[in-house]
Formats: sequence, structure tokens, C-alpha cells
Amino acid sequence: MVDHPAVNISVHTDIWCSAARQLEPGFAVGHTGCVNVITPRESGWDFSGFGQPRGSKLSSTDRVQAIDWLDRNTIVEGVRSGKVLLMDVRSRDSAIRILHGKGIHHARALGSNQVVIAGTKNQSATEPYIRFPDYASNDVIRGFDVSRSLVVSGAPNGTLQVFNSCTGEEIDRQWALLPGDRGWRQEASVKSLSFVDRVGRKNSPHLLVAAGNELSGWC
Repeated sequence: MVDHPAVNISVHTDIWCSAARQLEPGFAVGHTGCVNVITPRESGWDFSGFGQPRGSKLSSTDRVQAIDWLDRNTIVEGVRSGKVLLMDVRSRDSAIRILHGKGIHHARALGSNQVVIAGTKNQSATEPYIRFPDYASNDVIRGFDVSRSLVVSGAPNGTLQVFNSCTGEEIDRQWALLPGDRGWRQEASVKSLSFVDRVGRKNSPHLLVAAGNELSGWC
């Protein structure tokens, strides 16, 4: 393992999101108006992927607030306005692939040829392969992740929704609960959530949920 110094990114736009690269070191960063790739080198970090690429379909005011990797060379970019783009990091060319219609909050790759988009509920201009009709739309989604056949979203009111990624069907709905003076009480704020692999149990998804000031594990 090689230790790298902390990254100090000096840019003139806000940073909204980031995602680790698949199969090799590095990560992508979403800004207002651009997406940049940072890779490690022996003595630090390589910022050669910084700047607005010539083939970009982003305007200077587009807020990239959702990002993920489809594979080691392809980035999914979710823009607040509703555009979803794919960018090839080798050529830095990008193309608009989906028009969601309204704000996008999260984008997660499900394998190398499928992506799940979460945002404000709205009729998409691009017909999706799968819809999630029971998804409770919110202006703010406090957590979203996918794992194999599961999709989970969290809401500020404490709701956790679990969906089948193959059918879009809601298979469970729970509340994030915290211990109180008289047993368990409902917590009105899910801050974030993420699937993790447990040691020795890679095929058994484990969900970590941050709600209030507690971090809890869900099997």
C-alpha cells in the first residue's frame, strides 16, 4: 500500500460529489460545469484530467451532483437540471444519454450496462427500462445506494425504502429508529446510507445507515 498526501483542490467552482474509480486507484469529482478525474502517482496526485474537456456537453452553470463509474473508463454524470451524461475518460468526450425532466440527486451503476437514477419524481423524457412507482419523491434524498438486486433510498422523515432492482417493486419500508428514554423512538432524519461487504460474507449485503447521531447496521 502506498500512502498519498491529502488532496487540496483549488478550483473556482463548488464540489458536489465524488466516486472512487473501479479496479484501479483514483476518483472522479463533480463540480459546477465540469467533471474531473484525479489519479495517484508515486509522489502525489495527477491532476492532468482537470479542466473542461473539449467534448463536454456541460454548460458552465450545470451542477453535477451525482456521479459514478460504469466501468474503469466510463463515468455517469447526473446534473441537477435532469441531464444524465456518459463520459469516456480516455477521450474526455461525453454524450447526453438520459433526460430525466427534473432534479437528479443520486446516480448509481448497477453493473456495466445499467444505472439507477434518483431524483425529484417527474415524468422522464427518456423512457426507462424499469420504474419504481412506490418511490417517495423528496426534494432532498438523504442517502441512496444499490447492491446486486437491491435499491435503498432514505428520506429526511426517517423512511427507508427497499426496492427490487430487477422489477422496481417496493419490497420493504422501515423507519430509522434510535434509542430514547422510553425505548425506541422514531428519528426524523436519515443523513446517509451505504452498502458494505462484510469480511467473509461478500454475497450478503450489509447496509450502514447514519440517522441522527447514530450509525446502525442493517442486514
